[in-house]
Amino acid sequence: MKVMLRQMVRNNERPDPCSLIDVYAISVLFNNNMLVQGNTFTSNVARHGGGIYIFTSNDALVIENNVFMYNAAILFGGGISISQQHSGISVTGCTFTGNTAGTSGGAIFFGYEITESSVCSCVFHRNSALSYGGGAIAMASFNSIDIHHSEFHHNEAYLGGAVFTLLETRGLIMSELTIKNNSAVYGGGVYIGILSAAIRLLSVTLHENEASKNGGGLFVDVDSNVTIVGAQLTNNIAGGRGGGLFYNSDDLTVLSSTM
Repeated sequence: MKVMLRQMVRNNERPDPCSLIDVYAISVLFNNNMLVQGNTFTSNVARHGGGIYIFTSNDALVIENNVFMYNAAILFGGGISISQQHSGISVTGCTFTGNTAGTSGGAIFFGYEITESSVCSCVFHRNSALSYGGGAIAMASFNSIDIHHSEFHHNEAYLGGAVFTLLETRGLIMSELTIKNNSAVYGGGVYIGILSAAIRLLSVTLHENEASKNGGGLFVDVDSNVTIVGAQLTNNIAGGRGGGLFYNSDDLTVLSSTM
């Protein structure tokens, strides 16, 4: 079965914050080849995934050329929340503006064991995670995701103003990104969590991001393996340590970069 949606989805709201039932603009528990294309999601509210909530699936999920504006999640994923054990997700050509999550993933939250998935040619502007990580994108554990050809501006969170990974991320590739004017307490631009491996930043620009404590541009936590190639870390600010880069591990490779 292939599901296709093209429309404006707005002003849906979870009616009772004490209820155990969630109301989403789109909620999918078990997906079969879903295409969400050419829609506008505006001012929707839910506990998880203000715009779209996906529980789990083993089939293709394509979210393409959509606009997510001013959606909110009480917990995870103001625009989109993808819960767990999913492969083959593609988020392409989307714009995320002013979305908010109470904990993590102001625009997008990727849960556990999300593999072979990508975010491409997207714009993230003024999204926020109010109490934890990933003003624009947050990832939980055991994920393998590519983020490329995208822009992050003026997003904010406690950890990772633009992008946040919790722990044990495997094979995250960030390439040809502009990450500018984002802010956090730790990791103004990007925060990489503990025990992460094969993290690659390729041709990434981190410019004028700010951390009130450590890692103005990039914060890398304990026992993580990171390779940075062709990056520009410029004019980032930290109130504590590491204006451009704060690295709390011993496995870092930096090649052909400007800091």
